[in-house]
Amino acid sequence: MPGLAGVLGHGDPAVLGTALVAMLGALHREPFHASGLLHAPTLGVHAAWTAHRGSFAERACLHREPDGARLLFAGECRPDGEAKPTADGGTTDPAAVLARYRARGPGFVDGLNGLHCGLVVDPVRGRAVLFNDRYGSERLYVHERDGLVWFASEAKALLRVLPALRAFDEFGVAQFLRYGSTRDGRTLFRDVRLLPGGSAWVVEASGRLARTRWFRPEDWETLPVATPKAFAEDLAETLRRRAPLQAGAEGGAVGISITGGLDTRMIMACLRTGTRRPVCYTYAGAVGETLDVRIGRRVAAECGLEHHTLRLAPDFLARYGEHVDTAVEISDGCAGATGAHELPLSRLARELAPVRLTGNYGSEVLRGVSTLKPRSLPAGFVAPDFEARLAEATPEERRVHPVTAAAFREIPWHLYGTLAAARSQLTCRTPYLDDELVRLAYRAPPESRLSAGPSLQVVRALAPALAAIPTDGGLRAGDGALRARLRRGAAVLTAKLDYVDSDELPRRLRAIAPLLPLLRRTSLLGRHRFLSYRRWFQVELAGHVEAVANDPRVRRLGFWRGDAPAAVAAAHRRGECDGVHALHVVLTLEAIDRLLLAPPVRACDAECA
Repeated sequence: MPGLAGVLGHGDPAVLGTALVAMLGALHREPFHASGLLHAPTLGVHAAWTAHRGSFAERACLHREPDGARLLFAGECRPDGEAKPTADGGTTDPAAVLARYRARGPGFVDGLNGLHCGLVVDPVRGRAVLFNDRYGSERLYVHERDGLVWFASEAKALLRVLPALRAFDEFGVAQFLRYGSTRDGRTLFRDVRLLPGGSAWVVEASGRLARTRWFRPEDWETLPVATPKAFAEDLAETLRRRAPLQAGAEGGAVGISITGGLDTRMIMACLRTGTRRPVCYTYAGAVGETLDVRIGRRVAAECGLEHHTLRLAPDFLARYGEHVDTAVEISDGCAGATGAHELPLSRLARELAPVRLTGNYGSEVLRGVSTLKPRSLPAGFVAPDFEARLAEATPEERRVHPVTAAAFREIPWHLYGTLAAARSQLTCRTPYLDDELVRLAYRAPPESRLSAGPSLQVVRALAPALAAIPTDGGLRAGDGALRARLRRGAAVLTAKLDYVDSDELPRRLRAIAPLLPLLRRTSLLGRHRFLSYRRWFQVELAGHVEAVANDPRVRRLGFWRGDAPAAVAAAHRRGECDGVHALHVVLTLEAIDRLLLAPPVRACDAECA
């Protein structure tokens, strides 16, 4: 996917140059990606970049200032709340970003609103600044050794040139087993960490390194709480101003990934009066129609916009192993066995528009919805000598502000995988990580955070006709109390049935498993979800899952009892246990080991080691 890679510090220029070429080769690239190299040996800077053609990142990486200053950039930045947006809602000019840097120094990043990371090379002041956005959502993997800072947007670029890193980090794996993702800056790879969000690491020509933080979430946690009325009004006004910027012309045509929920509905309400005409689409399975498809089509029609249903190919399951491998390679394993669908759907979306505008993260930021929770594993699954690691990976949770938990933990840690896969094909945007909106979310009163009311009020205030269309959650403006409860109750029931059928069947509900095939023949199932990994692992993909689970490579990994993966795969196929999470972990770690930790030896390995 588009990003950066390189090394900061003084070393043998020939060796570092060879390593840089290898790192660039390791970054995932598509025919529509641009790329380049930057060498500033007197500053100790060697860096590579890739970017979507026509994007702000490409323009930034190609821009050169008269004094030799350079800005390598990944992601996007938009005008902040104090800046005047461009006519098309586009991004800040690269020269303006560098001018801001000259005026404010490393803290200049505070005014760059968006998801990004970058590198400023400043020959006049004799320094370089490696930085990222406040959320850490545009990842930078880092490794420090022998006075050098190695960094890359994709961990595989570090693994390619530093063979000593080609091993699992046991604590990171324990987190992955427990949560389905790593956390607290950990990764799955030994001695590879994540640059904390809101960082600006300053490297001087002398080799001195200053690890600074230009932002911490606590900076916003003390903002005054608004009244419910004021918060609802401010939410409508902020979205009305900020959402249209996401549909700007920068980067090409815009497609809206529309669903039946409130978060895309708010975006559509804000864009109704705009001059740009984005295309709308909804992801779906090979057959059938979810509420997302039906409602999304209706909302698009109300707005006078074209709508497409983008379906998984009929051979998706037949080629499932290939899709898992590709997802793992692109996302460094953050998208794995249960994220194999994201890349093929993103490729379809790119055929319509290279920019994808979504309602992602609205429910997390505005309403505290969370999936970052400990997951259960089958009894006896974990190897005895790994049990202690697993216990360490489940710390006593410290209470934090709900917006901090969502924007600065769950989204950059737990939800990164699908975003990484999509970014390889698309420029992804969401107004719900706009700095101004996230800052406002900290001011929400508790009663507003626990309710969908403010979001529904936004739609009703900006587009009453859209508020009259029920959401997939059964919300609709104008319903009386009884009708609202009945509609909402039916939506919750069918959503939970879909969840247990497609994702996870809790132990307490295992008795209803024989009823699920019967319910699939009715209209009660399949209304909310088109991904059915639990059923696929049990039926269509059972052969593939069992073949991987019985592979000697899996047994040698050592995180589980020797034959536990094979036993779980067989029990899941028979319906005797719910093994989705355990099998996801096994399939994903096997692919990581095979594809990323044991790649062919490259010529530069010995030189860079």
